Amino acid sequence: MRPRFCKLNKSNYADLHEQKDKAKQGLEAIQQQVQGDPSNIELHQKEKDARSHYINILSSVMDLLKQQSKIEWIKYGDDCTKLLFAKAKQRKLATYVYTITVDDGGRFQSSWESNAKLLQKPPRETIYTKKPQRPRGLRINAHKSQILFGGCPEELQEKCIETAGLQVGTFPLKYLGVPITASRLSKTKCRPLIEKIMARVQLWATRRIFFAGRAHWALIFILQAEVLDTITQISRNFLWSEAADYKCTPHISWKTICLPKKSGALGVKDLTAWNKAKIAKLIWVIAEKKDICGWWDYKPPQDCSWYWRKICYVKEVFKKECTNQNTWEWRGQEAYTLKEGYKWLLGDAPRVSWTRAVWTRTHIPRHAFISWILMHHRLPTKKRISKFKESHDTACDMCNASEEDDDHIIFQCRYAKEVWAHINKWWPGAKNNIDDIPKIGDPAEKRNITYAVTTTTVYLFWLARNQQVFQGQIMPAETAAQMIKEQISQRILFLNMQTGKYSIYIDKLLA
Repeated sequence: MRPRFCKLNKSNYADLHEQKDKAKQGLEAIQQQVQGDPSNIELHQKEKDARSHYINILSSVMDLLKQQSKIEWIKYGDDCTKLLFAKAKQRKLATYVYTITVDDGGRFQSSWESNAKLLQKPPRETIYTKKPQRPRGLRINAHKSQILFGGCPEELQEKCIETAGLQVGTFPLKYLGVPITASRLSKTKCRPLIEKIMARVQLWATRRIFFAGRAHWALIFILQAEVLDTITQISRNFLWSEAADYKCTPHISWKTICLPKKSGALGVKDLTAWNKAKIAKLIWVIAEKKDICGWWDYKPPQDCSWYWRKICYVKEVFKKECTNQNTWEWRGQEAYTLKEGYKWLLGDAPRVSWTRAVWTRTHIPRHAFISWILMHHRLPTKKRISKFKESHDTACDMCNASEEDDDHIIFQCRYAKEVWAHINKWWPGAKNNIDDIPKIGDPAEKRNITYAVTTTTVYLFWLARNQQVFQGQIMPAETAAQMIKEQISQRILFLNMQTGKYSIYIDKLLA
């Protein structure tokens, strides 16, 4: 057997590092060819084989290095045990309790008697045995920072200024361009924040961001309690009209848009509910303090600040979800989380069956957005517009045979049926009925492709309809079907290069 093993070792495992470098270079070369010609099936197969070959050689190299390290460890013998015991000692020391921090931040470091009560509440007289060390991470910039006092005697203020080395600041001060005061902020004071948001929206508008892109950016506006309504208006206008100013009527209400995606919405943050959920976090911190009693029955005085009245108002809103009035138990849980509080404020919205049919990775975002509006029956068709405008023509411009509503233009129109016929020959299983879209029962990868085919077809119907209505141009059914095939093929090829999950369907898509 030895000659055979020697031959096997020489043919497969000689110069492993050189083999690894050659395999890596070959894989990179094939990947560059695939990027230049992504529709070439033969190149995709070569790239897959080269990747498997490189992974096998890399695994052999790692096994060799592991064996070599074991040999080195045995070679040095007892010298290695020093390192082993040092590491074990270091790990054991990490579990020791050196200090206990008391309520006021002090550290008790002297030896103490083993007593359960003492461990539960260390003595107030703390003993400091080490010189305080410079903290790591962020540091205070003395030139940019200020120190503020409230209700402190002058002697204490002088000591704090001498110790900190900072200048004394006064209210109002500015943070992120917004003045911070003890009184309620007005819209005028928050104007710099609104102007920054307006400038960013105008920048996005010049880049021609589509519906899906605008929906994403509307999620991340800065939250500011005093200008929630204004920011909501800007977000809504930006989503539907690609500008900060009001230009068109929204197709779907903002309240619906802010619901979770599983409920048929976009999951955009409701700023008012989010602000209340954040304030509830402060309420939870107060409720957790052991030395405060009667917090849930507390009523704020009339002369208190606006911020404190706001906190107490939100406390009453969340109070009914606390299962025990003496201790904080948020909906039966010990800890309150911002996510759960926001979810509770939104309410329990019904779940829809078509969410996955519209929002999957195989979709092109702008196509999914139009399909999302369709599932809500909010496409601005002629029949829908006639509800708000009298004497409005409702005839379908594509066939002139019926009224134009969303079901007719997508599924019943003669033009739509002709395109669906081309698509079903190319990809059988695409649903040409709105109620059948969520009922596709194919394997996951094929089902996702079918969803993408359906949403892309819906988008092309709406595009062809708009060209006919506003430009007087008719897109032939064959042209529309070819555009659908090309866009779906390019999308799936791109995803297959990343995951390799759709390889068995590539031939069918390119047929």
